[in-house]
Amino acid sequence: MRPILSSALLVTIVAISGCGRINNNEDAEFPKVIPIGSLSNTFFVPSLNNDAPSTGNVIYTPVFLFAWNELRQALGGTFTMEKADKMLQEADTTTLFKSALTPGEYETKVNADDGAVQLSAYFKKALPFIETMDTVDKGQPFAFYGYPIKAFGMLHYNEKIAAQIAILYYRTNDHFIIKITPKDQAQEVILAKGLTNERTLAGLLAETDKLIKVGAAEQKSKMKEDKYRLNPIDQVVIPVLRFNLEKDYTDFAGTLLHHSKKTNTLLSATQRTAFVLDEHGAKVESEVTVSTDSMPDINIRRPDLSKLLWFDKPFVVILRKTGISQPYLMMKIENTELMVKR
Repeated sequence: MRPILSSALLVTIVAISGCGRINNNEDAEFPKVIPIGSLSNTFFVPSLNNDAPSTGNVIYTPVFLFAWNELRQALGGTFTMEKADKMLQEADTTTLFKSALTPGEYETKVNADDGAVQLSAYFKKALPFIETMDTVDKGQPFAFYGYPIKAFGMLHYNEKIAAQIAILYYRTNDHFIIKITPKDQAQEVILAKGLTNERTLAGLLAETDKLIKVGAAEQKSKMKEDKYRLNPIDQVVIPVLRFNLEKDYTDFAGTLLHHSKKTNTLLSATQRTAFVLDEHGAKVESEVTVSTDSMPDINIRRPDLSKLLWFDKPFVVILRKTGISQPYLMMKIENTELMVKR
């Protein structure tokens, strides 16, 4: 299984009118790029502090903020904004993103010519997991809110698969957090189901970290330690996520940037983010497929003991470095627009 993430942003500012677009050369690992506006209920936010729609998918990477930081440096280190959109104002004040990636993990380019400044930021990460997971592909399909989708995970207990999955918090089958450790153990993939409907991704991130601390304390109790162990009667099922989306931040156009030298006008800001999360390793040529006629053995399980860790309702995905709170990808998944339909 791999999560693969690619994100790029081009901001063009000039003192006169013009426009700029990012290069849409596509990576074969990702689906064809489409405008995010073609989806009815999926949104980008440039920072974790931006208000997030309560009922839609929300996607964040810090690439906008890295590009914006480069813009600030290109204009002498400081500027004031006029006619700025509220979302851009909120993004302008955040600095916590800087710990998400080190300079060697992303690229920025700045070109200044004839009073125009063009800048871009780009990063890509591939996180092959230690063991290829099972696929939920044949027979009765897995469903998210009743909609059949492709999924992966651990349908029948497999010691190697279980070894790379850690339960960080567990209250019920509708309230839990897991972590999947990739081959690069300096990274972590966290999935959380059943969080409250926070107004921002920053709020969801804080809630996730708080519950992880609760789980760490509970694991020290012998009375609760079984909740944090994957047993032969347990299952893990995760929807396949796959998208390549582009957005023009049209609301940012026309923002005036005042600095010591002159005033520039922000003409365009375009972001493209691609992501794949499925059962395959990044370079694995083989996979394990488990085919069933129905969801296996559900009726014979003891509901008071079995943990059915199914992400069949809204959940959060967090990719970040181990020991670093700030993510380099965070998503709130509320519907099937980013999933692979059956």
